[in-house]
Amino acid sequence: MRNFYKKLGSILYVIFLPLIRPVINHTERVSVVVIYNKKVLLVKNWLARDSWRFPGGGIKKDESYLHAAAREIKEELRIVTTENRFEILGQLTALRDGFTYPYTLLVYKIDIHPKVLHDQYEIIAYEWFDKLPKNYDPELEEIFDLLKKRRLI
Repeated sequence: MRNFYKKLGSILYVIFLPLIRPVINHTERVSVVVIYNKKVLLVKNWLARDSWRFPGGGIKKDESYLHAAAREIKEELRIVTTENRFEILGQLTALRDGFTYPYTLLVYKIDIHPKVLHDQYEIIAYEWFDKLPKNYDPELEEIFDLLKKRRLI
């Protein structure tokens, strides 16, 4: 079933990309670096092109980036947290598949290994990494370097 969603997501992504681009282009988003035991949680989204990335998503109207981060982590990974647990890592601009959008990069450090229950209709896989995996989004390289420099991983 997972392969079905993966293939369906790839087809829908190509078909609907022209319609999605104007909506997502230049909208504010959040990405969350979830860290446990010096490892980073990365996800593969079924709609994207099978590359590892940080969990996150769009910021709704009248929603703070902290609230959006907590909401996205809960929706995608079933990890419940509060807004005060996030540390701002920076404001960045993503350039991905013809999209350009600003996003706030946040760090969420966890002391106890979380039970991750990912949303199978959005996230097809998740894994903990202490170094860059194969098939990663290009901006991950710069972010992993920053995390190492700050001794977070």
